[in-house]
Amino acid sequence: MRPLRLTLTGVRSYPGECTIDFTDKRLVAILGATGAGKSTLLEAILFALYGTCSWSRNSRDVYELISEGCPSMHVTFEFSVNGREWAVRRSLYANSTRPRAMLKPLDEDPDGLRFDNKEAVTKAVTRIIGLDRDGFVSTVLLRQGKFDALLKAPGAVRADILRHVFGINEIERVRTLASTRLERLTAQITEALRERNRLLPDPRAAATRASQDVARTRGTAARRRERLDALREAQRRAISHKHRKTDLDKASRLLRERAVADAGIKMAALARAEKEFDAEAAALEEDRCGLSKTLDTSQGVLDAAAEAGDTVKSLSGALTVLSQLPGRAAGLDAVVQQLKQEQVQHGEHEKEHTQARQELTEGKQHLADLAERAERAEHAVSEARAHGDQVQEAVRTALQEARSAAGHLQAQATALEAAEKHRGHSDSLENELQQRRDALKAAQDAVAALQCGDAAHAAGAGLAPGDACTVCTRPVPGDFTPPPPLDSKALAQAKRKVAARAKAVNAAVDTKAEAAAQLKEAEQKADTHHRGHLTTRESMEAALIQVQELVDAAPPPAAPATTTALDTLHRQTAVQAHALAEGDPVSRAQITRAVKELVQPLRDAEGEVLAAHTSAHTELATAQAENEAAQADLRVRNVIFCPACDRSMV
Repeated sequence: MRPLRLTLTGVRSYPGECTIDFTDKRLVAILGATGAGKSTLLEAILFALYGTCSWSRNSRDVYELISEGCPSMHVTFEFSVNGREWAVRRSLYANSTRPRAMLKPLDEDPDGLRFDNKEAVTKAVTRIIGLDRDGFVSTVLLRQGKFDALLKAPGAVRADILRHVFGINEIERVRTLASTRLERLTAQITEALRERNRLLPDPRAAATRASQDVARTRGTAARRRERLDALREAQRRAISHKHRKTDLDKASRLLRERAVADAGIKMAALARAEKEFDAEAAALEEDRCGLSKTLDTSQGVLDAAAEAGDTVKSLSGALTVLSQLPGRAAGLDAVVQQLKQEQVQHGEHEKEHTQARQELTEGKQHLADLAERAERAEHAVSEARAHGDQVQEAVRTALQEARSAAGHLQAQATALEAAEKHRGHSDSLENELQQRRDALKAAQDAVAALQCGDAAHAAGAGLAPGDACTVCTRPVPGDFTPPPPLDSKALAQAKRKVAARAKAVNAAVDTKAEAAAQLKEAEQKADTHHRGHLTTRESMEAALIQVQELVDAAPPPAAPATTTALDTLHRQTAVQAHALAEGDPVSRAQITRAVKELVQPLRDAEGEVLAAHTSAHTELATAQAENEAAQADLRVRNVIFCPACDRSMV
């Protein structure tokens, strides 16, 4: 602990206000004659910290510290511990008024830390300094005649005092905590070693091998997955080829049903048969002509014809075929004519199919464009909503900071008004105190005059004219008359008047001290709210900058209405925030209504974006319906397409 400042009033030989500043001093010595009040300063520090005196624990004995004739005593002690400064103030009254105590940090504590009664202040001081009342008296104060108290104290008491002084208690606490943690860690290490013995000898190598195995497995799985994909693709192509073969078989069957055998081949066969028939007819004619010549020649010809497969039966069959050939030729011409008509119809169907496919392709492209537009519109709606929420939150933050600034400003004005009131009251009390001091001085001069007259009466009571004066040894003049004796009643009355006026001066000093404390507190409160106002104004400006950044960062495809709404929102938010910061504070409900009014144009602009999104989705749904209708129309036509060249097969 390091003392900073001590202010005392009405304490023993200090009836008036006395302040001792210890700041920026490394060594301080209190010097003076006996009874000058050296020990009183230490007693005042002890009273401020613990509310007691050094010679007794009895709460009534501390009243002996009050100056004679003073109705109360007040001690304010400022000190620092571990870099933090504290102020403790205690007041003790000679009448039945309860003692007062207060402890608070000198810095601006955001938690509002403060202790406001005797017991709470004493406990807090003991905890902050690390010494109780006995430890402080034995180690720091060391009263007169008690310098050997520490040396003569019992071992347990002396050890406890030294523990507090040197922080041994904290060391022992840390040692106990470290021992407990060591036991816990030892048990954990033992358990870890036991578990480690159950593991592999070289987990890292095993993990490396496992990682390699996993990598190989993953590679194998990837290759198998590729093969599986290839097989699935081959299966898909096989299914496609199967469907294609089915379609081809169906088309071939239809062609076989509607077509005849190859006419060219049949005509060639008939031509060969006709030639053979002519040759055989010529041979028969020759045979008939030469039948009479030789039977052997005819038999050879017959044998040769038999070897060639031209028997009488086959020749008669060929004759039959030749007789049916004109009818088959007429049927073949009809089939050819029907094939030509079907080719014309196929060409017309092919044109219709090509036109339908083109329309379907254009519909798909239009559908893709509409889907892209719908996706962009949906993305724009999402961005607009997210951006609008961010802007609304930034506006709310700016208005909330403006509301806080207005609250600090109003509190500052109230504190300044109270400070002015306390300052005027303090000035009037100063004038009253000066008047009472002047009255006390006059009463003291009157007592001194009475005492001086009594001394003159005592000195000149037995003198006659011409005798030597007992004071200055000069001859007494001839007209000398001894002063009258002192009136004891007048002297007693004058002393009572001095005591009464001294009491009045002490009361005025106490009143002025309280007024000064109230003035200081009001000024500190005003300064605190002034800093709070500046801080909240800075936060408000930062929030307005964030609103501007969000306005500047609006998505490029934002609608013109959205851009206009954002610009207007930033200007109106700045005007509203500055108006709130410099005016009277408003409620949270008013802030909420203001935010809704400011953000409403932005929400309206977002509604336009949402309407565009809805329109895009409606148009997309209409196009999808038209596309499905076109596909259904193609299915109704029952057109079969080649899967290889995408051409009609019917």
